[in-house]
Amino acid sequence: LSLNSGAQGYAIDQIVIMLKCLGATEIKVELGGEVRVYSSQNKVYRIVLAQPYTRYHRILGEVSLCNGAISTSGSDGKGAHIRDPHTGKKVKPPYVAICVIAPCAMWSDALATTIFAMPVSKRAAFLRKFPHIRVIEVYQNRILFY
Repeated sequence: LSLNSGAQGYAIDQIVIMLKCLGATEIKVELGGEVRVYSSQNKVYRIVLAQPYTRYHRILGEVSLCNGAISTSGSDGKGAHIRDPHTGKKVKPPYVAICVIAPCAMWSDALATTIFAMPVSKRAAFLRKFPHIRVIEVYQNRILFY
């Protein structure tokens, strides 16, 4: 059992709670592919999605985020490090990363890893259980929003 798929997200959420308790009204925290934003005035933050694991990081798109989180999970450029929980084999999906937008970083972090490891054929049924999230598939040259 590994809790790593949500640990960074949980840490970010705790940092945001602490900063809010200290009186911060505009917060943006990033930690290793996870971003959480908070604004007491509902400010919208622009998050750029770049081409992963390349030297020049060409911009593929952007998302607007208000009081929420976005997390990325995927292969690290050297090959997938996420394993299928049923077979133990490395996951090799057609995309290089999955981004998930959710209300908090713990959920976006854990769900990004879960969805990356999940067979595409099972994703639609799974996502119906989480109507409050958005999923972005990241390919080398494009992104697809769900």
